[in-house]
Amino acid sequence: MAVRAALLLTLTVAAVPAAADGTVLFLSAGERSRLDEGALLDAVAIYTRDLGLVVRVELGAPAALTPAAVALVLARARAAGARLVFWCTAHRGPGGGTIVLYTVAGDGGRAPEVHEAPVPGPAPDVDRALALKLRAILTGAVALDPMVARRAIPLPAPASAAAPATGAGGAAPPPRAGPRRRAQVAAGYWLTAPRHAELIRQGLSVEAATTLGAHLEAHVGLEVTTRPSISEATGIATLLDLPIRLGARGLLRRGRWGVGGGPVVTVHVLAASGLAPDGARGDSTQVSIGLGAAALARRRISSHLSVDLRLLIERTVPRTRFLLGGLPAIDEGALLLGAGLALGFAAP
Repeated sequence: MAVRAALLLTLTVAAVPAAADGTVLFLSAGERSRLDEGALLDAVAIYTRDLGLVVRVELGAPAALTPAAVALVLARARAAGARLVFWCTAHRGPGGGTIVLYTVAGDGGRAPEVHEAPVPGPAPDVDRALALKLRAILTGAVALDPMVARRAIPLPAPASAAAPATGAGGAAPPPRAGPRRRAQVAAGYWLTAPRHAELIRQGLSVEAATTLGAHLEAHVGLEVTTRPSISEATGIATLLDLPIRLGARGLLRRGRWGVGGGPVVTVHVLAASGLAPDGARGDSTQVSIGLGAAALARRRISSHLSVDLRLLIERTVPRTRFLLGGLPAIDEGALLLGAGLALGFAAP
């Protein structure tokens, strides 16, 4: 579970103006971590909500707090536009050991400010304790916590103004980890309401989505719904609609909530069957294209589980009609409305 934190998208925490507004950078230890970094970021979002922070996540937590490592951390902070960088390291010991929160802040105009905040662990509330210590450091209340140590780390002199920062032994630092893609599969209830109430259908919606950036998703899905029937003097007509949807949506996140929307293109495979009073049967299949827009509201339950509420409006072209006995029996109309509730599972 530790590596999933490094694959999280940019986490935007509530936008209430405060003195600590800005971007902070979390460095994940990836496979080396023995922490649930996703749970830690959830706690940070909760306990720093009023500070108006934007938390960015990258791979590459330092293995040791050396001058070269601090210099590299500061370089990454400048590249990310972050006012502070933090990461956690678990140290084994009696009673489960200790988890240490490290923070580095500073710029070219002053010496780096480095804090070490130990928390006994593992414990049920270790994520909360780490988040509260981070908040104290961000707000300047850390002086009231005797457990938090402030260290002076002398930085190595650069070889030249143009030379890149290097790690221990003169080795070049690892490349920065860019945003990583995340996939989600969602399934749930779907209702489609066309022009005529007799053609309302409901059933199962399945969607697969992948992130394209911090605030953008691409998605593809289909619906398997009921087959409504219409009785006319010329017989009984039944319609099967298999919609395949492709779209993209922008997403804005605030804590555990997210809202978004975007364009959707749908291929409707429409199959109609008719039964005349004299027992004669007939079948017809047509394809139409739906052009529309979809809106989404998402509530994140955990880093891997969410609930989505979705709304859709689209116009189909061409307008589809089916005849039975030479007379119109099924008329989908040009406008379709849809609504659904789905449970989403994200990985990694």
